[in-house]
Amino acid sequence: MSKAFESWLEIVVISIVNANPMIKDTPRWKEREERYLKLINLWKDKNIPAQMLADLVKLMQEHHEEKLDILWDIYMKFVSLWENWQFFTPPHIANMMAEMVDTKLWEWERAMDCCCWSWTLLLWALRKNPQCRLYWVDLDRRCVMMALLNCYRYWWSWEFVVWNTLTNEYSEWWVCNYWMIYEIDPDKFTEKIEEVKEEIAEQPKQLKQVSLF
Repeated sequence: MSKAFESWLEIVVISIVNANPMIKDTPRWKEREERYLKLINLWKDKNIPAQMLADLVKLMQEHHEEKLDILWDIYMKFVSLWENWQFFTPPHIANMMAEMVDTKLWEWERAMDCCCWSWTLLLWALRKNPQCRLYWVDLDRRCVMMALLNCYRYWWSWEFVVWNTLTNEYSEWWVCNYWMIYEIDPDKFTEKIEEVKEEIAEQPKQLKQVSLF
């Protein structure tokens, strides 16, 4: 189930990214196309991934105001099954944590969750400050992709990194820009990291980290 779910997540992300005509036929675009074909051919019924996405979008539309984390429910109940003792912060706990924080701290211009899971904690931070610039980070690429799809569906613009913040190793960097998703070229990771560090250095008090261990 875990492998099927990860395959579906990657199929959906690649479909959205490669739909952008501005990057068509670039080397990275071709690599993703090859990866997509490899993944989709593993499915006996190749229509299932598209149907799953349609069902997810329908549920998101029905619960648009609440912004329910439907992927959180699917992952915890049917995919993770306590894999490596992984357990996402329940929404009501994330809400409680957000309410406990001093209101003044929600004036941050940037926030990062180094264990973003599907997006639960930063979702509540976002409700406190819709203008906050968010960095969703996790070493589990399934979690990064879930957060990416959640934000894409609601037309939000932030950055998502498959990144082990303890060893400072990162392998994927995605940017959700409202109506599109694009991938940062691996050759530009170092440049991107330095860019973020410079932004932080200019306003050192405005980057806060929200995490629950």
